[in-house]
Amino acid sequence: MMIDKNEITGIILAGGRSSRFGSNKALYKVGTTTMLQKSVELLQPNCSEIFISGDCPEYAAYPVKCISDIIKDIGPLGGIWSTLKCINTPYALYLTCDMPYLTNHILLQLMQMDKSTQMACWKDSNGNMQLFPLLLSRELLPAIEKKIVAQSYNIRSLAEHCKHQFLPIPYQDEICFHNINRLKDIAV
Repeated sequence: MMIDKNEITGIILAGGRSSRFGSNKALYKVGTTTMLQKSVELLQPNCSEIFISGDCPEYAAYPVKCISDIIKDIGPLGGIWSTLKCINTPYALYLTCDMPYLTNHILLQLMQMDKSTQMACWKDSNGNMQLFPLLLSRELLPAIEKKIVAQSYNIRSLAEHCKHQFLPIPYQDEICFHNINRLKDIAV
């Protein structure tokens, strides 16, 4: 049975430094919209509410509340931990702000996970875990807190401690998972 949108909070991870990009990539326009706005638009029909994990002053222009990292500079796991502590739904659907080619059908497939699944994401044709988009159960909060205390910030290793499911990325959808780290990464 598909996880209902009322059981999911959408989170956009947008707290990185964008050092390789040269400026805040979340605010960069691909086509006519910023990468951050694209993520907001993807989550809106699929989630009960949406938050931005990050605290850039320019994010105030978006109709989405921001959640700052409780512990700074520990990467995406810090944003995941900080936001999971703040939400009320049983699940969080995480996107990064730098995946402008992501489509709604990719998100809908994650939402079709069995409700006993605690972590769901994708694997590429080589068997490599594609972390985002990522569906996480709030039940993982204690396991994530243990990782934070141990200063172990690897998200992939979280799968070892929970019921997880990895979906294979179909060849025709590979572009959907392309993330932008440098300006030259943007497909023309």
